[in-house]
Amino acid sequence: MPSGPCLFRSLIAAAEEKTGKNLSIGQIAAIGKELHASGDIGTNDEYYEVQKPEVVLKAALKELGYPDAQVKVGNTGESTGKADFTIRFIKSNHHYQLGDASGKIKYEPYKYNNSAHSVTGDATSLRDVTIILTPEE
Repeated sequence: MPSGPCLFRSLIAAAEEKTGKNLSIGQIAAIGKELHASGDIGTNDEYYEVQKPEVVLKAALKELGYPDAQVKVGNTGESTGKADFTIRFIKSNHHYQLGDASGKIKYEPYKYNNSAHSVTGDATSLRDVTIILTPEE
């Protein structure tokens, strides 16, 4: 299953949505560079390949001022409808988007640079994303 820049950017969008803050393009690029250098994302074939989505979320949340946030990303196809967000996978385009808890599109990573990827209908599969900004005491 592909897991490149659209998944990377969708995960960062989840952190931005949860915190109500936006990262600059420079901050996003720095997160990518740091995670690639540490081996947490990327391969020889794909700079942004994401194998551990929690790592991307944690890095974005740290940059947004929440270094102690807790994150959980479920398995593809096992959405409960009760998470903060979903990662939508569109098989026909091999593409990821951020969705709300029910899977309705919330953020399209390629909206501004490639509208051909912008799929607004039903996703092939969903994956839960839960973010807790302040740990429960």
